[in-house]
Amino acid sequence: MDDQLKTKPVSKLLFVSLAVVLFLASSFVAFFLANNLSRNLAANKLIDQTQIQAPTVDLAKLKQDYEQQSVQILRDYLAQTNLSGMALVQASRQAQQDLLNLTLPAEYKNLHLQEVLLLGEIADLAQANNAASAAAKLDQLRQLANE
Repeated sequence: MDDQLKTKPVSKLLFVSLAVVLFLASSFVAFFLANNLSRNLAANKLIDQTQIQAPTVDLAKLKQDYEQQSVQILRDYLAQTNLSGMALVQASRQAQQDLLNLTLPAEYKNLHLQEVLLLGEIADLAQANNAASAAAKLDQLRQLANE
C-alpha cells in the first residue's frame, strides 16, 4: 500500500513537469515566430518605401533616335553588300548586332524583327556559300529599309 501512495505523487509530479516543459517550449516557439514575423514586416515596409521609380521615357525622342540609328546602320551595311563569303557574313552579323543593341519603340518591333532575322539569314546563306539566296534576302532587306 505504501508503494502505491509513493508512486502516485511521483507520476503527478512527472505529469506536471512535462506540462510545464511543453508550455515553455510552445511559448518559446510562439515568441520566436512572432519576432521573425515582425522583422519581416518591418523589412517589407522598408523595401516598399525604397522602391526605385522607373524614369519616364520621352517616346518622341526614342522614336527619333531609333529611326536615325537604324537607318544609319542599314545604310552603312547596304553600302558594303558587294562583299561576299566571310566578309558578308561578318558585316551581316555586325549589322544584326548593332540593330539588336538599339532601344526601339513598340511600333517598330515587327519591322525591326524582320530586319534582324533577314540579316541573320543573309549571314547564314553567305557562310553556306549560297550567294543567290543571300542576294535574294539582300533585296528583301533593301525593300524593308526603303519602307
